[in-house]
Amino acid sequence: MRAKVKEFTENGIDGGFSWVKAVGYGSMRVVDAPTSPELVGENIELLARKRKQEPFDLVAELIETSEQPIMITLGAIDEADVRALLVQPWNMVASDGGYVHGDQGVFRHPRSTGTFTRILGHYVRDEGVLTLPDAVRKMTSLPAEHLRLYDRGRIAVGYAADIASFDAARVRDRSTWTDPNALSEGMVHVLVNGKLVLRDGEHTGARPGQVVRGPGWKGWREPRQDRQPD
Repeated sequence: MRAKVKEFTENGIDGGFSWVKAVGYGSMRVVDAPTSPELVGENIELLARKRKQEPFDLVAELIETSEQPIMITLGAIDEADVRALLVQPWNMVASDGGYVHGDQGVFRHPRSTGTFTRILGHYVRDEGVLTLPDAVRKMTSLPAEHLRLYDRGRIAVGYAADIASFDAARVRDRSTWTDPNALSEGMVHVLVNGKLVLRDGEHTGARPGQVVRGPGWKGWREPRQDRQPD
């Protein structure tokens, strides 16, 4: 059984998808280990080499012997590549993370509450990888234009009032693997469809969001050309 699990883990079931096959053990690192905090930050491939083990055997051992679950992330993109991609004019900033309440027993990820503030705080203000206007464009007007959502992504007459106000000197992400729902700092006001959802850093309880349909919806029609941004 162990041999079968190793085969499926490293090569996929019947040669199908496998994260190990896609990114390799060298792209995996421990991000949370409640009963073995010394493991946090360790690269699986390097740790296996240090212990003179096969990477699969190391992972299996951690699963078998740990009193509490150990979390591993698949960091498939090197930091140098992240920086190189960020500055490309066609690159957009987005996240597939969704907010999950802390009481819900499902997997949570720090990207859900930290993606955009990570860019604004770390990569714009602290590291200078992007200018602030360029970062804002990559989060707003560029994706809206790409998705052909011609009434969003800019502050203009006739556009939906989706507006985020933040303090550029303070904005930063706070979410971590152990506290993935920690809200960011430096966000002042957020309006969704013209209604305040965040006021002076506090949630108002309003939920004015709505489904935004684009070209993928069967009932979608191309807006008039005079509604498109210039």
